[in-house]
Amino acid sequence: MPGSTIGLDLPYGMAGTVSYSGPDSPVIEAKTVKSTSASIPFGAVVIQNTDNTVNLSDANTTAANFAGIAAVEVKQQIVYPTVGTNVAGQYAPLQKCDVIKKGIVSVACKRGTPTAGGAVYVRTVLNGSFPAALIGDLEASSDSTNSVLLTNCCWHSNRIDSNQIAQLKIKTINN
Repeated sequence: MPGSTIGLDLPYGMAGTVSYSGPDSPVIEAKTVKSTSASIPFGAVVIQNTDNTVNLSDANTTAANFAGIAAVEVKQQIVYPTVGTNVAGQYAPLQKCDVIKKGIVSVACKRGTPTAGGAVYVRTVLNGSFPAALIGDLEASSDSTNSVLLTNCCWHSNRIDSNQIAQLKIKTINN
């Protein structure tokens, strides 16, 4: 009879899922996606606008306007596009977007190896030396002026799973 076992390290799940709850429960707030924003995929970096809307991280992202991470949300009657073998959801312009403003969340780490308590960067400029790194990607290593240090965040663990998912800790509410 064939059998299988669970590996030593379980995957962290889908980007945008809350990793831990309890005494230090996550803070999640619904914000409207700006009409001019690109759609915001679950697990993406979200920035705050002066009109109290949010949009997808872009070249204007700074540590000061970082609002949080787009949370996974069960949304009815919306078709999610398939990305590889994972189903990815997103928030369209003018929809309400649940933003994880504080807590531990699963996110894609696109470059570098996370270390517990280590610095978190978000890419703001493309760099031909790292062709797979896109604007808005979270990274565990700096790329000089092409990335921004998120001063209120750190990596929660020393591990990245086979799907490039790691755990990010947002220590304080920024916006």
